[in-house]
Amino acid sequence: MLTDPNLLHERFNALTRHGTFATIWKHARCVPIRKTGRTNLAEPKSLRPISRLSCLGKTFEKILTKRIPEAGKLMSPIAKKHMQSRFGLSAIDSLLLSMTQAQEWLDINGRASKNSTGSNATRPFMMANDLDGAFKCVYH
Repeated sequence: MLTDPNLLHERFNALTRHGTFATIWKHARCVPIRKTGRTNLAEPKSLRPISRLSCLGKTFEKILTKRIPEAGKLMSPIAKKHMQSRFGLSAIDSLLLSMTQAQEWLDINGRASKNSTGSNATRPFMMANDLDGAFKCVYH
């Protein structure tokens, strides 16, 4: 039981100031959980490994997840085109930004100019994958 209610707050601030993360919080205890519908527990495919991490480590990580983008806004070290970990921005924003840049290139350089070999000149190429739900079809 904690005797000082500010102990965790002070510890988290100290770890943040020093840029460290307690090593013990990085180690997980792997616990096998039986998959639904599986009866033969001797088969490894009948079990699902669950990693149990320290609650303190998870709490500290959650705090950092909120603090880092806020610090980035104040200090402006994060590039404007960087979308990951920025509140309110997503993969869709990144895709729209890329499409806008490609459209601008096409508007400036023309749609399909030919080069000296007769083939199309170099043009921007973009491939996007929507991975949302890609693993929902994996059965455990």
